[in-house]
Amino acid sequence: MIRSRHLFVPALLCLFTSAACRSSDDFFAPRVEASQERLIELESIDEELNRAEWDIDEGNTLLALERLQRVREIDGLDAEARNRSELLLERASVGRLNQLIQTRASADDLEELFEEDVPKRVRVTAGVVAARRLLEDNEPLEAYSMIRRVDEEFTSHHERAAAGDILAEAGFSLAESTEKHLLFFSVRARAPEVLEYLVLNYPSNRNGEQAYLTLAELYEDDREYELALERYEDLLLYYRDSAYGAYAEARIPELRLRLIVGPEYDRAQIERAELELLNWLERHSDNELTSYVLETLAESRRLKMDSDLSIAAFYRRVDNRFGARLHASRALDLAVLTQDAERIQRANQILDDVLPAEPEIDENNS
Repeated sequence: MIRSRHLFVPALLCLFTSAACRSSDDFFAPRVEASQERLIELESIDEELNRAEWDIDEGNTLLALERLQRVREIDGLDAEARNRSELLLERASVGRLNQLIQTRASADDLEELFEEDVPKRVRVTAGVVAARRLLEDNEPLEAYSMIRRVDEEFTSHHERAAAGDILAEAGFSLAESTEKHLLFFSVRARAPEVLEYLVLNYPSNRNGEQAYLTLAELYEDDREYELALERYEDLLLYYRDSAYGAYAEARIPELRLRLIVGPEYDRAQIERAELELLNWLERHSDNELTSYVLETLAESRRLKMDSDLSIAAFYRRVDNRFGARLHASRALDLAVLTQDAERIQRANQILDDVLPAEPEIDENNS
């Protein structure tokens, strides 16, 4: 019995050892396989990067970009491979951009590069050049949209001067367009949107002065007189030495007069416009617009007289003789100054109605 017990223990130990060895192999097997796969993967990454570099050197930049994008998607790249892939990606994207520019590629090809996950400078330039291509293809609205996409993606970028110029050209082109969108809608109606975006987001662009003037004229044409007045004022505010300054100064008082709803309620605006016109004549007496400004001044005075005559007529109706005499007399003085026969007659009629009758002279008592 003792002997068999001694024989049983080594056998049992051997059994346990064998089982442990098998479970140990099973435990380490996946790790070994993963390590081998990792080694193969690293070798393939290195090979893929070498191929991408060769493609770049051969001018096959599109193929190189495709390879490098695949490498980017691999998880767990070591620092060395990551840095090398990023450097190659920049080289490939710059090379691709230069090829597209030199071959005058379509806006679609440039837009495709803009949408790729490549360095910011490449994307920005691709987007701006795509907008330029659209403008050259007589697609100003699409060019505007492309610039907006660039701005929304990158709040500040190195192509702002070029982007601003494209916006200005698109806006001016739309302002002169006679085309219809969907047969009914005027393409020109979109010009203010583009130019407003320009002056708001690119305030230092060299076309800002012309943009404000064009906006004011567009709003005038659309009878948006208040907006037109504001844009003329902006032009004078931001471009004090503008060649359009005298013109803008002459337009502002006329627009004030156009905004008047009723002469009896807007005398303050009439007087403000008149003062602006008098100041203009003092500063620009030899300007070619002088006759036009004098006519506007005459119109402002006619409106002042009409204001007084309207108020005087109201006071006459309510039997307020003092108020009627005050406003009719003021209208008469200005009518005499401007030699306005019609308004002289109207003022005198009111005064005849409200002035007290002269007492009759009794000849017997004289």
